[in-house]
Amino acid sequence: MRGIRVDRPRTLDFGRPTATPEWTQQSMFGAMPVRDVLVVIGNELLEATMSFRSRWFEYLAHRPLIGAWFRADPDMRREAAPEPRLNVLVLDPGTVCVEASETAQMEQLDRLGFEVVPVPFWDVAPFGGGLHCATLDVHREGVLEDCFPRRSGRF
Repeated sequence: MRGIRVDRPRTLDFGRPTATPEWTQQSMFGAMPVRDVLVVIGNELLEATMSFRSRWFEYLAHRPLIGAWFRADPDMRREAAPEPRLNVLVLDPGTVCVEASETAQMEQLDRLGFEVVPVPFWDVAPFGGGLHCATLDVHREGVLEDCFPRRSGRF
């Protein structure tokens, strides 16, 4: 078998409704594709929460495996991203485009000093991705900046 080991995620009932205090979703998506939720860089595993409500709790299927790997390898690093919906389009350091129905997010960004541009984009969501995922910068004015000047240099 070439030394390949397959670890399967925990089975969850993805057909049941799921909710947070702010919303309810009639069903979940599933545990695939795992690369949307987890990425491995060297000895570090990064976990992200999905922005689609149907995929919000998808990471739960992988948590038992992640915990087992972490306990088995003292050199493993594990980080989980926070859960806010951050699929916005950044126009410049002070201006962001946000899906027009995300009023709480727009209010929060406004309080933080951003100029917020509401964009009606909700009907695109079923096709995958929000404003950031559905756009591609091919040209930007200004200079290239390092947004993470204090990173460890591993990436």
